[in-house]
Amino acid sequence: MDAKEYLDQAYLLDNLIASELKEADRYHQMALSLRSPGFDEHYNPNRPTDAPFVSGLESVWELEETARMHAKELTDLKKQINEVIDRVPDQRERMLLKYRYLDHLKWEQIGDRLYAGRTTLFRWHRSALEHVVVPEDAIVVKTEQDGT
Repeated sequence: MDAKEYLDQAYLLDNLIASELKEADRYHQMALSLRSPGFDEHYNPNRPTDAPFVSGLESVWELEETARMHAKELTDLKKQINEVIDRVPDQRERMLLKYRYLDHLKWEQIGDRLYAGRTTLFRWHRSALEHVVVPEDAIVVKTEQDGT
């Protein structure tokens, strides 16, 4: 895994958590929606006995639990990435890496904060990536999106 792939993991994991929480919210809304009562009296032995919202709430709980697990992973990963970035010798390069990979800022926002143009930022970024040393015990996040 190269430096950029390692640093990009935080962004991907952050997006995965947001997606899981959004999906959990959708399930929650579906579970809380009321259905009209059926007055027809019929017996079906194959019909589930749980109320319809129960399976929705179970899905919400599972997604929220997965999001909590991923949030813990993200916290550990960001801590490790921060330590790796702190070892980069140049302060501007460190700030650029933190803004880009920990704060997920766009290049324009980083340029405004560091008072630098796009070309300069890209030059600093290339140099910074050369100074990043991915630890041997690097946290590798496994997401369903990338299949790893």
